[in-house]
This record gives sequence, C-alpha cells and structure tokens, in this order.
Amino acid sequence: MSPVEGALYLGIPNIYMNQANAGLEAQIGRFEPPFAQYATALRPFKRILWGLIGSGGFTTTEERNEGLELIIKTPNFVGTHLDDFFTSKPIGKKAILTVDDLHRIRDTLKSAGRPLEIYSTYYTSLLDLPLTEYLELLDGVTFWTWKSEDIVNLEPNLAKLKKVAPNLKVILGCYLVDFTKKVSVPIPAMRQQCEFGLEALKRKRIEGMMFLSNGVMDVGFEAAEWTRKWIQQVGETPV
Repeated sequence: MSPVEGALYLGIPNIYMNQANAGLEAQIGRFEPPFAQYATALRPFKRILWGLIGSGGFTTTEERNEGLELIIKTPNFVGTHLDDFFTSKPIGKKAILTVDDLHRIRDTLKSAGRPLEIYSTYYTSLLDLPLTEYLELLDGVTFWTWKSEDIVNLEPNLAKLKKVAPNLKVILGCYLVDFTKKVSVPIPAMRQQCEFGLEALKRKRIEGMMFLSNGVMDVGFEAAEWTRKWIQQVGETPV
C-alpha cells in the first residue's frame, strides 16, 4: 500500500511521510524528486509530517532542502520528522546531523510564518544516552519500543523519557510488526500498546499515537487488521 492507502485503511486523517533508505528498501520504492507531486495526493489529510531524514538515517543535502521548501509552502504540512536520527552510539558521533545543522533546519522552518515542528524517532534504547543538546532543539519525539516483548515496559519507559526530556511532546510509536523476528506483533502485545496509548492520551501524558503502516499493511500480518478494527472502535473517543 502507498502511504495514502495505509492511512485510509486504518481510518487515520494524518500522515508522516518517511523516505526509504538507499539499500533494500529502495527496491520496493522511495520518494523521487520532484517531491511536490506527492503533496497533491496528501491534500485531503489534516496534518502531514515530511521526513527530512529517512529510514536508517538516510539523507542528502538536496533532499533536505527540497523537503524544507515543500513543508514551508504546503498548508497542511505541520513540520518535519527525522527518522533514525540518533546513532545509538554511547561515544563518538551521536546523530546523523550536527547541532548546527539542526539549528539551520529550525531557522528555515521559522521563515514559514506559521508554527512548524521538528520531531525525531526516539527508541527506548536511547534513554540512557546523553542527547540533551539535540533534544533541546526538537519539539517532540515519536517514542518506539523495538521488541514486542518489551512493550510490557511502556509505563516505566515513558516515565523515564518524561524525566530525560520533560519539555518534549511525545507521540507513541506503535509497530505492527516485530522487525527483529519478521513476524506480526502478537495481538496481546498490540492490544497492550494501543490501550496504553489511549489511556496516556486521556491523561495528557502523550500528544498522539503513530502507527507504522507503509510496507506492512497488506501482506498478511494479523496485527494490521486488528489495529484497523481497534481504531474503528476508539477513533472518536474524546481525549
């Protein structure tokens, strides 16, 4: 499914567009310039985040510049997302871009004359790393639990994130596939992370939920259909 098809399938009015890396994912498909053409299909959606850094930390100066231009001039684009931005290394290079690069992105977005935000992927494995200088330049993070068996630790991990970066907005990232095992997230674990996210929304502990759909929605993973039905049931719940 395309990103638009995935969002319609789940019944979600917002989309995050993430670039594929230059490796195996590129064989399936990636965004090719000019990027403005993709924005046409996204016009019916309410809020769009466009990725300036893609899967596996893939990025080029040219794609970032074109992406920034697209974000600024497209009314329903509300900011950018930096996927796999942090290297997960305890020493040495901490992120794909420098702090100065991140400052430049923020300054460019300010020129739009409307609020535009910067989000980054943030895995539970990053919680103990010293990343404050970068986190201070973000508006929020999408918070992901990589292994299905670790979903049971969502409560303490979210509390730890709030302590590490108390001023950041948090969007709970929900995988439908356990990519370490290449199988569907078990339905009990899927239910746990979805129900945790809904309760956290109600309690104003997080600002949203994000479902990684593209590439996994229509190939038989049981969590995809379960999640679609769950969203149908709770999608109109006031939070």
